[in-house]
Formats: sequence, C-alpha cells, structure tokens
Amino acid sequence: MLNRLLFLLFLLAPVSALAVAAPQLTTDEPLFDFGTVMKGEKVEHTFVFRNSGTAPLLIDRVKSSCSCTASLVSEKEIPVGGSGSVQAVFDSSRFRGRIHKTLYLYSNDPQRPSVEFQLQGEVVLPLQATPSSLGFGVIAIGAQAQLPVLLKNVGLAPLRIVTVRSTNPDVQVDWNQEAELPVAGEISLSVTARPTVSTRNLLGKIIILTDQPELGEIEIGINGDVQRPLSGR
Repeated sequence: MLNRLLFLLFLLAPVSALAVAAPQLTTDEPLFDFGTVMKGEKVEHTFVFRNSGTAPLLIDRVKSSCSCTASLVSEKEIPVGGSGSVQAVFDSSRFRGRIHKTLYLYSNDPQRPSVEFQLQGEVVLPLQATPSSLGFGVIAIGAQAQLPVLLKNVGLAPLRIVTVRSTNPDVQVDWNQEAELPVAGEISLSVTARPTVSTRNLLGKIIILTDQPELGEIEIGINGDVQRPLSGR
C-alpha cells in the first residue's frame, strides 16, 4: 500500500509543478535619466527586461505617454531565462524644463501584468536669458528704473535674434535690429520701466524670437508696482 501511494505521488508531482509554472517579468533599470538636452533634440534609450519565471513570457502591447514613442524590438514571446527590449524615443521639440515620461509594458505575468519604464531629464533652450524674470519693485509715477538682461547662446550652432519686444507699453527694451549670436556669444539689453498716470501696473513679459521657429517664444517675466501720489489713492 505504501509503495502504491508513493508511486501515485511520483506521477502527480510533474502535474503539480506545471500547475504553478508562471512567467515573471523583471528589469534592473526601470528609470533612465538622460540629464540635459537642448530643445529639439531626440532622446533614445533601450529598456531591457527578463523572464525570470518558469513559463514563457508573452508580451501583449507597449503603450507610451504623450510625445514619447515606444516599440518592442524583441520577440513577443520570451522563453524562461530569456530577455527582451523596448526602444523608447522622446522628441523634445515641444518641451522645456523638467520632463517625466512613462512607458507601459503589458504581459501575461500574473503578479505584474503591467510594468512601467520611465524617462526623465531637463530640456533647455539654446538661448539663455539672465535673469529669467525682472522685478522693478515700486516706481513712482514720472520716475524710471532700468534693469539689464544678458542673452547667451548656449547651444551648438549660431542663432539670430530677430525681435525683442515688451507686452507692457510702459516697459521698453533698447532693441531695434537683428543680431547674430555665435556659439557662446552674448549680448546685453537694457529694460526700462517708466510709469505714467495711466499706468495700472508693471506686469508683462519680454518676448524674444529667434530664427529657429522650433524654439517658439522665449519669455522673461516682468513685475513691479506703481507708487501714486496720496491724492490719487
């Protein structure tokens, strides 16, 4: 009787092992920080994943967040112990500042049916404005205040500054012609605020346009208050 029971357990053992066999998707690098790139550059990165389970891993689909494309560049079926990869491409043309993008990989892993891969970094403009905003403080009606702005080409190619203008009629920029900026070239501007009796505030923007349409409008914020006579309060 005992021998027969042991024989039956021996026959059922493979069946039990097959019942618990399952794929397991693992990755050592779910996050890639690409550092700093110039606006307009493309970032490409390949995320690698493995099947650390005991059954074939089947990839269902790959999905990406806005402005980031992703594609499976390996087979959709990953054997036990095998690896696969996802190619991600981020186009920075429409972005500036800190960005964070997420890719989603869906599979038949029963424990983690979806896995996230993330891209992050900083998108900077080739034309750098210092300071990035102008604060005039409080200026009396009839007085004026002047602040400097430094524009520097921190990109990899020359660029031309086409126009510089203020959105506030009581804040003027000393600019009247186009200027070529070589790589690492600089140009200084003066911005002057002259409030009048009709000036409500000194809020607005300095808007800079270059010969590179993909950069869009480069903005420098303006803020300040107007000091009025006591009788006008």
